[in-house]
Parts: sequence; C-alpha cells; structure tokens
Amino acid sequence: GQLVVISGPTGHGKTSLAKTLTAQFLIENERSVWFSYEMAPIEFTETFPGEVNFYIPRELTSGQLDWIEQRIAESLVKHRTSIVFIDHLHFLIDLRALMISKNQSILIGILLRQLKFIAVKYGVLIFLVAHIRKLDLEEEVPTIDDLRDSSFVGQESDAVILIWRKAVERSKKQAREGVPKEWKNESRIALVKNRRTGALGEFEVFYDHRTRAFTEVDHTGRSEFGGDSGFA
Repeated sequence: GQLVVISGPTGHGKTSLAKTLTAQFLIENERSVWFSYEMAPIEFTETFPGEVNFYIPRELTSGQLDWIEQRIAESLVKHRTSIVFIDHLHFLIDLRALMISKNQSILIGILLRQLKFIAVKYGVLIFLVAHIRKLDLEEEVPTIDDLRDSSFVGQESDAVILIWRKAVERSKKQAREGVPKEWKNESRIALVKNRRTGALGEFEVFYDHRTRAFTEVDHTGRSEFGGDSGFA
C-alpha cells in the first residue's frame, strides 16, 4: 500500500536500480509487474540482470491510470504480483488534461494521489521513477527539494530514494576549459523520505556491467556479496 519514488539525474541509474530491486524482490518470492515506456517490451527484457522473471504488458497501449490499474489488477490475479514499477512519471501526464488545467504541478499531484490510492486498494507496492532538476554534481548533492516539476512528488509519496553517480574529479583548469565530465561506476543511494518509520540514510553502491546490477559495498572496497567492488 505504499508509493515509493526513485529519482536522480538523467543517466545515473534510476532504471538500473529498479531492475536490481526487481531481482532482489524475486529472491523473497515477491513478483513484479513493469510499465516501461522508453523501450519495446522485448528489448526491455534483455537489459535485466541475470535470469529475472517479471511481468510486462505485451503492449503499453496507454499511460492512462485507469488502464494501468486494470493491468495491475489483472497481473495480481493471474501472477500474484505484489510489486509495481512505473518508468517514468512524465509518461503518465495526460497532455489534453494539461492543456485544460495549464498547471502541471497540480496535475502531477493528482496523479501521485491516484497512484497512492491504487497501491492501497490492491495492497501492492508501487515504485515510480521520476526526474530531478539539473544539478552540478561536482558542487551539489541532490535533495528531495530537487524533484522536478512539482513539490507534490515528494509530498504525496511515502518514501523517496535518490541515486546519483560520482564524477571523476576535474581540475579547475579543466572545468574552466569546458572539459566534459566523466562519471564513475560508483554511486550513492539516499533514502531522503520515509513516512513509515522516519529512518533516513545513504550508502555507496557500484554498478557491475557484467551482471547489469548494483551491489552495495563496505568501506574496505569489497562487495557485500564477495569479489572486488571496483572502488579505489
């Protein structure tokens, strides 16, 4: 019955984190259904870590919430799914409704409240991928206030998880000369809202391109699950 937002800069691993969670939930026999609007279903399934079983509609014919709710109910009955991933928020915005209301923030607030209602109604956990505003990650650390387009994204969700990659350090001269930023496979994950218990915190992970999954690391630079983490 909870709604959890996963957010971070573009290209910093939001979807990869959600896929990693899907694999971990499956270990606990918690099955997931996905609504991903950026890739065709067949292409999308090939990007998952290992042999991960999950469910996805054959065709994503609509971003309307009533259609999504019907598919959630269908998956619950047919496959006993308990986890829902939606990637991402802006594919759910009805452009016609936006033209009428002319207030994207209020419209997003309504969407978040409806998603929360669906989560409670069917007793499922919904993960919603959302964007943040553009940041200079060499100078700034993302916060819940950086969620893009509407403060309701943070207000209406039960939990907010942020993920961002670490940048390769540039000298001041390189920055002045406009040398492009490079990113490490190292990231930070922060729980910045937790309505259930209030406990917050963050930790480091690295992305393994071979397994296509994130792994938590400890301060010795070793993977929690064994093997070299890739941290210096």
